[in-house]
Amino acid sequence: MLQYLTRRLLQIIPTLVGITLVVFTIICLAPGDPAALRAGEVQDPMISERIVMDLRERYHLDEPIPVRYWHWIKGLATGDLGRSLADDRPVIDKIKLAFWPTVKVNLCAVILAFFISIPIGLYAAARQNGWFDRASGVVLYMLYSLPSYVGAIILVLFVSVRLGWLPFRGAISDDYFQLDAWGRFVDIVAHMTLYVLCATYTSLAYYSRFVRQNMLEVVRQDYIRTARAKGLPEHAVIIRHAFRNTLIPFVTLVGLVVPSLLGGSVILESIFTWPGLGRLFIESMYQRDYSVLMALSTATAVLVLFANLAVDLLYGVVDPRVSHR
Repeated sequence: MLQYLTRRLLQIIPTLVGITLVVFTIICLAPGDPAALRAGEVQDPMISERIVMDLRERYHLDEPIPVRYWHWIKGLATGDLGRSLADDRPVIDKIKLAFWPTVKVNLCAVILAFFISIPIGLYAAARQNGWFDRASGVVLYMLYSLPSYVGAIILVLFVSVRLGWLPFRGAISDDYFQLDAWGRFVDIVAHMTLYVLCATYTSLAYYSRFVRQNMLEVVRQDYIRTARAKGLPEHAVIIRHAFRNTLIPFVTLVGLVVPSLLGGSVILESIFTWPGLGRLFIESMYQRDYSVLMALSTATAVLVLFANLAVDLLYGVVDPRVSHR
């Protein structure tokens, strides 16, 4: 196990270097000059030109891409993500402010989706081709076919604008700091509700059908028929025996979902003006803020690589037949 873990960790280093090099090159080749954008508000052309030259020299924008990448990778090795080209703030500070709002919403959405979809998938597999299986399939696929941003617009128009039940802008209200502890909690939940619903419903069909399909493959096995022949209750057969043997593909699914906790949703965060990483990413693209874009891309790549490693290690936990050598 230790040798396998060491070997995988060593493989992550060149993989991460290759990913960051490709992403850095693409970002630098994109049209637009962040120095010119930042100095665009200055009316005097001579002062504006001087500011542009100073910014290009300060952020190494006047150097070739390999040199700029070397400066960036040296800073990354020491834990320095650089400073934002848009406002000169430390990149790590901007990411810290946007990190928790994104993780908070996506974590709630993922947990809610799993808690709803797993029982639906299990019951649909246990009652294959029954009324519940057919009805849940129709409803869930209708939701799956409705894009999350369309559902967000519908909910905003009817629930927030027309009925006025829930807020839809920002993460907190203007009077948030004047509220007591319970009032702050209610305010946060109210602002999160529509976003969480939109981030949850599109994944219900995929998760539930995923569980149902894997369950149907397992319940046809001989040991399931043997368990039923011994007189075990149906819920014990489904949960203790069948569902336990579907954990390997389910662990793979969880590993694919984990990176979304950091990536966020650019469109949904823009609709709900949510101060998260997705909104920060799109704003950095508009501002040609290379430092922030590279930090977010690198963080996502690291999360994906370590999520895949964690999934491979969990295979040996859920299935003793899997050996890491």
